[in-house]
Amino acid sequence: MSFYSIIKRPRHGNTRRQRFLVLFILICFWNANLMAAPPLVIKTYKKVNIDEKVILLGKISQISGEDKKMIQTLKQIELGRAPLPGKSRFFDGDYIKIKLRQARIDLTRIDLQAEKNIQVVRSFQEISKKQIRNVIHKYLTRNMPWDKNQARIKRIRVDRSIKVPRGRISTIISIPPQNDFLGNLPVSVDLSVNQIKIKRVWATAYIEVLTDVVLAKKPLGRNQIISKKDVVIEKKDLANLPADIITQLSDVIGKRVKKKLKPGTVLRKNFVTLPAVVKKGDLVLIIAQSKGLMISTQGIIKEKGRVGDRIRVVNLDSNKTIYARVKNSSTVQVNW
Repeated sequence: MSFYSIIKRPRHGNTRRQRFLVLFILICFWNANLMAAPPLVIKTYKKVNIDEKVILLGKISQISGEDKKMIQTLKQIELGRAPLPGKSRFFDGDYIKIKLRQARIDLTRIDLQAEKNIQVVRSFQEISKKQIRNVIHKYLTRNMPWDKNQARIKRIRVDRSIKVPRGRISTIISIPPQNDFLGNLPVSVDLSVNQIKIKRVWATAYIEVLTDVVLAKKPLGRNQIISKKDVVIEKKDLANLPADIITQLSDVIGKRVKKKLKPGTVLRKNFVTLPAVVKKGDLVLIIAQSKGLMISTQGIIKEKGRVGDRIRVVNLDSNKTIYARVKNSSTVQVNW
């Protein structure tokens, strides 16, 4: 008589005995299943260091049992995102059970031996402020347009060291476009680990560029003609100077000061001008020259003028007023 025939066609006289027989058979099957599928043991560590971005069950525990396929499945269950490099995250057994249920794992087959507080620490490597400064210094030295004897990187300011995941570090340095590598310079450093961008760090560099400038050696009065003893050449940081500075003595000697200047003042192009070499009433020679032919006559200046100025002159031969360009203190020239 088979088990199925007992269930399907019970005889009235043997009902009680058959029920006991069915119960006995079920218990035997249950015990057989338990013996065939022993529980899988998950024993967690108290503290774990990981390198990955995601926390896997297999990284924080030791999983043992006979079902190798199920063990591999359990190891790949994600418990959540890893903390930032150098930071920690904590789990407990209840949290792991929730993740097991979400993964549709039969908890009756699991023997979870979890620590009360499981600490997961993200491994890291630290990039010091000195290392960041060195990378920036190398980039600026290679790319700035100034002569090395003229310019120097005076300082590089980095706020703090940076913790990043472990791996191969690479950097990309950037500065604002159309920058002249002069004075304060913002610098960004993109940090990557294993070719994955991790963080951007900002720093500030100061590039000092020394150049010759002309300074007033002593007080200079308005309309004073500058002589060599009135000025001196000194080196100054170009970042702190206006764009129209004068860098050569030859550009100021013999010129007129347009306003009062104190000693130490950096001379600018709009501070000086050529002195007038002719004034109203001066007698001058008027010349007109073209293709080897030159005509000259005398004239009277009607207004003061500097070399190169176009001024009014009275032609004494015709008594007419004409315009001529000042050549020197005794000669003017007309276009012909």
